[in-house]
Amino acid sequence: SMYSLGIVATTFILKEVRVGVMVVLPIFFVWVGTMLMIIMAVLRWSKTAANFYKILDEKVKGRTAEFESRIQELDRTSKMLVRRDFELLEANELLREIDEAKSRFVSIAAHQLRTPLSGVKWTIQMFLSGDFGKITQDQKNALNAASLTLERLAKLIADLLNVARIESGKFTFASSNLHIEEVCKKVFNENIAE
Repeated sequence: SMYSLGIVATTFILKEVRVGVMVVLPIFFVWVGTMLMIIMAVLRWSKTAANFYKILDEKVKGRTAEFESRIQELDRTSKMLVRRDFELLEANELLREIDEAKSRFVSIAAHQLRTPLSGVKWTIQMFLSGDFGKITQDQKNALNAASLTLERLAKLIADLLNVARIESGKFTFASSNLHIEEVCKKVFNENIAE
């Protein structure tokens, strides 16, 4: 529309100078004013855009620094977790070795205790059967109590051996019927004997 007005104004200038100037000058002023407003708007926009980009750049730098800090913290944490995992693996291996050593010790100790226990048990049975001569009733009662204690000790050793077999995976289960009353009476009598 400005070009059309310019063409019309030029036509008037060429035909009549006074009318042409009166038409051209207001158009020129409008055009200059419009151009100044456009230039001011562009300058204002570029200043606003520059501030916006500056603020955006600062935010990006801040977020980047924050992410770098988090990444460094995560890196430290992951290294610590790897170190702890390795320490736990070492500790578990040590515990497994200690557990195996304990199982071997229990098995060896139980086997070593069973042999002399059997010798003592046979000796008491020989006394009770009269192989070493006649014994008094008090001696017989004491030997019977000792024999019961030896039986409990033999069962305890058998239990230790069973634990060693269970831990090594060599234990087999055999189910049988059990009367709980008899078990309770036996435990009660054993505790009274002690």
